[in-house]
Amino acid sequence: MIRQSGIKTERIRSGMYQLYYKHHSPIILRVDNIGWQAILPSGGFANARTKAQCVILACLEIDKTEPIEEDLATGKYVSWWQDDPMFKAKEDKQ
Repeated sequence: MIRQSGIKTERIRSGMYQLYYKHHSPIILRVDNIGWQAILPSGGFANARTKAQCVILACLEIDKTEPIEEDLATGKYVSWWQDDPMFKAKEDKQ
C-alpha cells in the first residue's frame, strides 16, 4: 500500500533514511534510540516513536503545505518556502 501511494524510504546509513514523497525528500533520523525525527523541507520537524509513524507524520505535514508547482520558465519545482523571506539566505535578501 505504501508503494502505491508514492512513498519510498532509502537507507543512507545506520539510523538515517531519506523519504521520497511528492517531489520532497526529507531526512529521517533515529534520535537517542527512543524515537525518530523527520527534518521537513519547510524547516519544521515531525517526531514519533517508530519510523513508520514518523514517515506518516512527515507525509501529512507535506500534504498540509501548498502543492509544489513547476516553474515553466526553468522547468524546476518551486515550493512556498523558497519564496518566503524567512527561509532565504542572507545573500538573497535585498
